[in-house]
Amino acid sequence: MLTLSISSVHSQTVNGITAGAVPDTIPAKALHERRQTPPEIMPSKHTAEEDKSVEAPVRHRVLLIGDSMCEGLGARFSDYAASSNFDFHTVIWYGSTSKSWATTRDLKYHIERVNPTYIIMSLGTNDLGYYDFSRRRAWIEEIISTFGNIPYLWIGPLPWRKVRDRSMVGVIRDCTGENNFYDSSNVYCQRLDGVHPTFPAAAKWVDGIVSWINRNGRQPEGLSFVTPSKKTVFRPDEKHTPRYKGRM
Repeated sequence: MLTLSISSVHSQTVNGITAGAVPDTIPAKALHERRQTPPEIMPSKHTAEEDKSVEAPVRHRVLLIGDSMCEGLGARFSDYAASSNFDFHTVIWYGSTSKSWATTRDLKYHIERVNPTYIIMSLGTNDLGYYDFSRRRAWIEEIISTFGNIPYLWIGPLPWRKVRDRSMVGVIRDCTGENNFYDSSNVYCQRLDGVHPTFPAAAKWVDGIVSWINRNGRQPEGLSFVTPSKKTVFRPDEKHTPRYKGRM
């Protein structure tokens, strides 16, 4: 019986590969070449899902806050919220002035509660006719400071026959800047009591404001106002009488 050892097997080299070598053994040269070939990178399913979640659209939260004009304004903005798919919150403080919101904690409280992505402030009617401009300017600046980096729109007061001097409108505009202020000085509205617009008139007022926002406003990206096709039931988050003293 003839016994052969592995070392006695004659080897034959073909194309740099030795026949008779141990199976699955890769020649050094071939191993070197394989190491130089970059591995194929497969897309990560997990990463793709993460990217998709990051790009998900933000559901915006709009806070309308201010004086009694928010009653009529809120009813129409509520319709826009339903057609435009954003959350809508309203706080009404009848008879409130710039001092009311600047010297209490209410504004900060509601911003922290709602965490709005856009603020609409309706304020100034009850500041008309006063001439302590420096104090009221300081209160307005305090309100704007409380907004922080949140985009906002300040809606100026409608014309009021009782008060002809509208110098306060200019004070507000100087503080907010043109792009954050809607001047209602030339808006005609039928009134309920000589001051507050009827609900149909308030709806037209809001439609004009929305048109202005879409042209000039600085609302956050992705927040749009689609013309409503139906009316909604408007329920403010809070309503306060002029006797309310605010959160201290």
